[in-house]
Amino acid sequence: MSTAVSPASAPIAATVMVLTHNAAATLLCALASVGDFAEVIVCDGCSIDDTVEIARRHGAVVVEQDRAFVDAAGRLHDFAGARHQVVQLATQPWIFHLDADEMTTPRLVAAIAALVARDDRAVVGYECHARHIVGDAVVRSAANYPMRFLRIFRREAVVGYSGPINENPEFAPGARIDVLDEYLLIPMPPLSTVLCKWARYQRIVARDARDTDFASWWRTDLPEQWRATKWLAWRTWRSHRSEPGPRLPLRYDSTDFVTTSGPRPSLCDPWSEPSPISSSSSAGACRRPVRVARRRE
Repeated sequence: MSTAVSPASAPIAATVMVLTHNAAATLLCALASVGDFAEVIVCDGCSIDDTVEIARRHGAVVVEQDRAFVDAAGRLHDFAGARHQVVQLATQPWIFHLDADEMTTPRLVAAIAALVARDDRAVVGYECHARHIVGDAVVRSAANYPMRFLRIFRREAVVGYSGPINENPEFAPGARIDVLDEYLLIPMPPLSTVLCKWARYQRIVARDARDTDFASWWRTDLPEQWRATKWLAWRTWRSHRSEPGPRLPLRYDSTDFVTTSGPRPSLCDPWSEPSPISSSSSAGACRRPVRVARRRE
């Protein structure tokens, strides 16, 4: 499936930010789909494959992730910090967040170009829809649909970033977020890769929540996880029974049942160092509690 975009008459006045770590296998397609943007910043975390070479070959600005945001092995543990690092380096008035294993579509690029040109000052950011790809097929039905992410926002409106994973920019209270009716594409990796990434991200969340006592988890987090699990069960049944295909294979849908049962407080926390992640809320944060397994670097 081709997602390359044709050259625009003028570059889109937005900075594409991409976080990478050994992303050579997917980065080429991601960068090919954002060729119409004025600036692309790849913030890399000690990649040992061809990630940096690919980024530079496609004209991206390459910066190293701040060492305060990575662990001893060079793996990112503060996604919010790295995102904010890129926002501070960006030169364009708008930011477009794209993961290294995602792709835009020509329709999404055109929609972003239109909103940037319109420059509605009442809106600080836009969510866009997302769809999975399995093989060469765009998935029309999945348990975690509809899936939306806050991906386009004004650089000057960002006051910070929050979230150990599924990180989101923070805006002033009352900031308006709109929704684009276009979608980006998320090719699904092998199931083993999904589960390995999920395990790593859950350890990050566990470290961030290590000070949560069991009573608080029992009163607040557990009921939320239970509601999310029931919602996912209903969505899985419905998507596989009555919604049109192509459908996300059940092996992927079933992983969401694991991901919604997030980390328990202290009982499963293997870290002892303090967490550097902010716990403040975000005006544009995603509201569904089912996104964890889909976090990608």
